[in-house]
Amino acid sequence: DSIRVSVPFWVVIGDSQAEGHPATHGRLHSPVNLTKADVTGQLSFHLRGLTNYRWFNHGIGGQTSTQVLNRFDRDALGRTYDAGDGLPTRTLSGKPVGVVIIAGINDLYSGITVATVKSNLTQMAVKCQSEGIYCVMLNIPGDEIITETQAKQVDEINQWLRDGALNAYNVAVVDYNTWWRDPTFNDN
Repeated sequence: DSIRVSVPFWVVIGDSQAEGHPATHGRLHSPVNLTKADVTGQLSFHLRGLTNYRWFNHGIGGQTSTQVLNRFDRDALGRTYDAGDGLPTRTLSGKPVGVVIIAGINDLYSGITVATVKSNLTQMAVKCQSEGIYCVMLNIPGDEIITETQAKQVDEINQWLRDGALNAYNVAVVDYNTWWRDPTFNDN
C-alpha cells in the first residue's frame, strides 16, 4: 500500500519578467528542462523564499499575452494540453494553488492592440477562477526603449487593472509598474 501526497505549489507565467531573462532562463526556455531549479534573479526563486511554497517558473522571454494564453491550460492550470509550440504536453504534475501572471509589454512592441491584451488577461483570470486557483496579476512595467505611444498604452491597461476590471474574477493586481519606475528600487 502507498499514500500519495500532493504538495501545494504556485506558478509564475508570462514573458521575460516572469522568466528572469536573459541570464536566468526558466524551465521552459529552449532546451526545455522541467527539472531545472530556480535561481536568484527569478521571481519564482524569491517568492519561494518568502512563502515557503514550491514555485514553478513558466516564463518565456519575448512572449505576447496571446502566446501565454495559448499555453495557459498546460503551463498554468496543470492540464495535459498540446499548445502546438513543440513543448511537452504536460509541464506540471497537477493543479496549482495559485498563478502569478506577468504579460502584455511584448504585445505593445508587436503592435497588438490594447483590446487584445485586455481580452487575453481577462481570459486567463476567468480560467483561474473556474478552476478555483488564486490569480495574481502584475500590471505592465515600463521600459527604457518604450515609445510615447506604447507608454500611453501601458498606462491605459494599467488604469484598467487599477479600476478593477478583473475584480469579478477575484484577481489580485500588484502595482509592478510603480515599483519598476521608482529609481530607488531600480539602481541595482
